[in-house]
Amino acid sequence: MVLLVYVALRSATLAFDRPFTYYVPKEQMPEVVLPGMRVLVPFGRGNKSTQGIILKTEESDRRDNIKPVLSFLDAEPVISPENLRLALWMRDKYYCTCYDAVRCFLPPGIDLKEKSLYSALEEDLPVNLSEAEENILSFLKNNGPQTSEALSAAFPTANVPVLLRRMEKAGLVKEQVTSRP
Repeated sequence: MVLLVYVALRSATLAFDRPFTYYVPKEQMPEVVLPGMRVLVPFGRGNKSTQGIILKTEESDRRDNIKPVLSFLDAEPVISPENLRLALWMRDKYYCTCYDAVRCFLPPGIDLKEKSLYSALEEDLPVNLSEAEENILSFLKNNGPQTSEALSAAFPTANVPVLLRRMEKAGLVKEQVTSRP
């Protein structure tokens, strides 16, 4: 038997706002796992770590194609069952994501802030880059990891988010997401 948790994700949009299922690995298992606890889980194709809140738990035999919980952020629930029920009602009533509704009940300052840093991977500049891509790669090599915002400020005429995504797919830059309170 494995413990499954149904998690509302911080990164969810209205288009895919539903509880996502994860299993709790034995080595990650705290003494108690209850709804209202915050977790870090992998999400999407790149398995980027994202914060979520447990809505429900269940014992099950199945584990196929289910990703594991990466870590528990709390030793006990930060939201009561009553407030979770109220948040789910708010989601339906006010047309917001589940996590946005739950966030109303989180203690101040507890929500993790995520920051993406981009760094250059290639030592030599490939030949088939646009001028903007060359400039961004050179900037990253000379100045170290940077946020998308810092790169946008340095290159105001370039569409930096699109260029970073394209360069990441080509293996020229790497995104590292850090979380802090």
